Amino acid sequence: MDKSLILSLATCQWGRNHHNIVITGPTGIGKSYIAEAFANKACREGYTALSYRSPRLLRELTIARGDGSYIKLLNRWAKTDLLIIDDWGLTALTDEERRGFLEVMEDRHGLKSTIITSQYPVSKWHDLIGEPTLADAILDRIVHNAHKLALKGESMRKTKTKLTQSEQQQQDTNVQLRYAFSRGTGCSDQGFDFTGIRNKYSGMAVNTLKLLYST
Repeated sequence: MDKSLILSLATCQWGRNHHNIVITGPTGIGKSYIAEAFANKACREGYTALSYRSPRLLRELTIARGDGSYIKLLNRWAKTDLLIIDDWGLTALTDEERRGFLEVMEDRHGLKSTIITSQYPVSKWHDLIGEPTLADAILDRIVHNAHKLALKGESMRKTKTKLTQSEQQQQDTNVQLRYAFSRGTGCSDQGFDFTGIRNKYSGMAVNTLKLLYST
């Protein structure tokens, strides 16, 4: 991992510049946790944030089309400073999902920031999206102004049993951080709203980022 990049991202300048962050790597490597740490730091800087797993975000778009709240949902996401899309590319996209996702990214391009995590490298995203013209349009709005973190290594779930006491305490902190996220303003089908995270947990994001660029 590029330590200088982590240091730079920890300043939240990417948010002020309306840049994106793309985090890729194998399952269990810590992509979601790093994305959450950046979201925590962004909220402490005054930004609003929402987080969805990719399948749920796409499902929300489909439901909104059916119940007449589609434009309202798009407007809500467009006003959110930081949108996290976790586990991007797990399933093939339908044509409706491709077009809906393009609308989401079009609304945010150059105006807001998005963090996307995926098990697949960016080089494979074009094929994952499926339709070449829409894939070009979607990736043009994500990748060209994105900071990229490519993670490598074993799953943290596999190595957890090998942790020292100090490392286990850090893992326990990770769990607390995730709990804080879900308790911030509640967890529902609308995704995680990070904006109301309590101050007692705010230092965890800083500790997380320090850990990332000190190891």
